[in-house]
Amino acid sequence: MAMPALRVLVIWPPQVLSYFNAGHHHLIYSVADYLRRQPEVDQVDTIDASVESRTWKEIGDRLHQGGYDVVAVTNDLDGVDGLTRFLAYTRQLAPQARVVTFGRLSGMLPRLFARFDLDAIVASGDYEPGVAAFVRAVGEGPLTAGALPGLWLR
Repeated sequence: MAMPALRVLVIWPPQVLSYFNAGHHHLIYSVADYLRRQPEVDQVDTIDASVESRTWKEIGDRLHQGGYDVVAVTNDLDGVDGLTRFLAYTRQLAPQARVVTFGRLSGMLPRLFARFDLDAIVASGDYEPGVAAFVRAVGEGPLTAGALPGLWLR
């Protein structure tokens, strides 16, 4: 049975940055590049909303029109203040999408993210294979807790 071709959005949501270090933002592009090489992935869109000065309206439009199966949300040490709003937009405008978060903060404090409306958290290991494992699992069918090393599932 052929696996469906999945559409993925990798995003750093809008926020007012405490500081800017381009090296910390590189991870969204490395994850997107890795996903583009996975056989089950048809399309990967990447948005660094704060750097690109994207508005919430633009993000909402993209979520609604993108037809995404998976939304991979970056987190960083100072980047959770807009996560609740972003997840509310995602659940309302892309209800079919499964949501995973990855980044430095979830690697250090994964329990912090248990309170958010997420389907999965990359809690340990490299971000790229962690997000890819989640994407693959979404394509294969029902997610099973404990079946994906390094990921916490809701």
